[in-house]
Amino acid sequence: DWANIHLDPVFEIIRAPFDAVLTVVVDWFFLGLPWWAIVLFIGMLGTGARNLKVGVMSALAIAFCGVLGNDFWDPTAKTIGMIATAVIICAAVGIPLGILSGRVDAVWNIVRPVLDGMQVVHPFVYLLPVIFFFGIGTAPGVMVTMVFALPPIVRLTNLGIRQVPEDVVEAARAYGAPESRVLLDVQLPLARAAILTGLNQTLLMAVSMVGIIALMAAGGLGQMVFRGVQNLNVPLAASSGLALYLVAVVMDRISQPEGTQGGLFARATRGWLERRHPERLLEAVLAEGVPADAAQLVEVQDQGHMTAITGGERRAAGASIVAAVLAAASVSMPWSTRGGAISTFARAEDADLTEGLTGLSATGGSWFGWLLLTAALLVVAASANVVLGRASWPRPLGPEASVAGAATMLSLSVAFLVLQPSGFIEASDPGSGVWLAVASSTMALGAGLFRLQQAPYRPLRVTNTGVRWGSAAAVAVGGLLILGGAIGSWIYDERTESVMTPEIVAEIDRIRTEAVTPGEQAAAAAEIASLLRSDPEVRVTQGFDQNGPGLGLPVLLVGALATALGLMAALGPLPGRRKWRINTVAFGFAAGVAAISLAWTVSILRVAPSRYYSGAGTFAALLGAAMIGAAVSGGFSNY
Repeated sequence: DWANIHLDPVFEIIRAPFDAVLTVVVDWFFLGLPWWAIVLFIGMLGTGARNLKVGVMSALAIAFCGVLGNDFWDPTAKTIGMIATAVIICAAVGIPLGILSGRVDAVWNIVRPVLDGMQVVHPFVYLLPVIFFFGIGTAPGVMVTMVFALPPIVRLTNLGIRQVPEDVVEAARAYGAPESRVLLDVQLPLARAAILTGLNQTLLMAVSMVGIIALMAAGGLGQMVFRGVQNLNVPLAASSGLALYLVAVVMDRISQPEGTQGGLFARATRGWLERRHPERLLEAVLAEGVPADAAQLVEVQDQGHMTAITGGERRAAGASIVAAVLAAASVSMPWSTRGGAISTFARAEDADLTEGLTGLSATGGSWFGWLLLTAALLVVAASANVVLGRASWPRPLGPEASVAGAATMLSLSVAFLVLQPSGFIEASDPGSGVWLAVASSTMALGAGLFRLQQAPYRPLRVTNTGVRWGSAAAVAVGGLLILGGAIGSWIYDERTESVMTPEIVAEIDRIRTEAVTPGEQAAAAAEIASLLRSDPEVRVTQGFDQNGPGLGLPVLLVGALATALGLMAALGPLPGRRKWRINTVAFGFAAGVAAISLAWTVSILRVAPSRYYSGAGTFAALLGAAMIGAAVSGGFSNY
């Protein structure tokens, strides 16, 4: 008590750096910028720190956290900001302390037992003193996180400095290098991998504390997980847990070491510094050894395997572009002529709409149209290089992308075409835009398959033409998940007005009638509120229910096609060229299943009121499609 009263200025000085960094990182940056800017920043950070694949997947994962619901984006952004703040402060303190510990034994002898205590003692032990001296909130939560996450970066930095070969250090000193040069030019570069690993482990430790600091009212996704578990709210706990998992995976992937050459940022910096002596970069690469894929690439090029573009492939690519342009144009046309085809499931007032029902509007095609437009642009990009006469193309823009984009377009348009109307619309009445989308998507898929038949198959490594049991198991599990998703819940409605039974309505009327005096009316209001809260019934609509969207059937059919093709490629003793084609088509239809599930989820999120969600079946189908896509994409060729 005495310290809390008389040493309050000291505690404020200790807390000030945390408040300052949190204000800049969390309030000004992550919560101050729009969601698309944060997604773009995460994608650029992943691309720069690692590579393009990590950047794109990180951006998609963070964007999916927003797809979970309107109430999830701010906690997600705040969680990323809190973790980033803790890691920044840990790095600012831990790396210099680890360097000093690695170079001075006396410092290490003092620091080591302190680190042991920080790692062995449970966080709850120092949770209460921090609350007592610094209060509750985000800044004290970051302090507790720092105590738990600091030891790995100190230990691994110390280990990296100490593992630098002694003869290398002595050689630098023998040539007259001062201690600052020995540290900056010898020890730190050789200890880089250990330091980055320590930074990665510190980040993971910080992520693991998100749920614990929720007890201190730190906010973020940990607070939502805690609230969901405490109130036995399974949808809230599952959704917030999924968002926290995605955030953890993204930050782990971005912070993982990228080898001795580093990520894009490191390579670009090295290239700029050596712009006057580029031969040094080549010497560094050769000193590390040429990767196997690069060596095989040189060998293939030396054999002169250059294939000219055939007329059939060029015509197929041109037909794909025409069909994709027509599909893109269809989203500006009406997709529904009587009522919002999707929005009426969530709100009845859209049943009488006759205008504004285009493929991109919330009351028309909504995200079915947006995803179809994206797939159409992918088909155009994947076909333009062939039409322009380029005999080679990057893998993401090869014939695989043309087929996958066309299959996705066809799956989305057909699913919207067979979409059952909600109970507020008498009959489904698709607009002309949907029919044009189905026709053009069919044309694009046919052209893509013909191009796949004509395209050269030039693998850089030998394709496994035998049975691939691992891929077959993954495809089978993915197919079962799609089956469960198709027959599972697609709408989860727990709005009070949608679950009130006639008995509850009669009881509420009786209570209101008997309440006469103001005191009785207040008691009646409390009793009615308790009666509404006690009703456990929710309305769950499954994929094949007559009063639902009926998307279980197209998901099941497209998923069955993807599963059958994936199993055929994995279990059949087929030539490599044929496996490549079958895997490509299987991947396209798996992408179609994922697109249907995602389009329904985000379309409902776009218009749904509170306590109205897409069901768990959509996520199961999305997960199954991702498993099949990951399994069959290993059978693609590398150009």
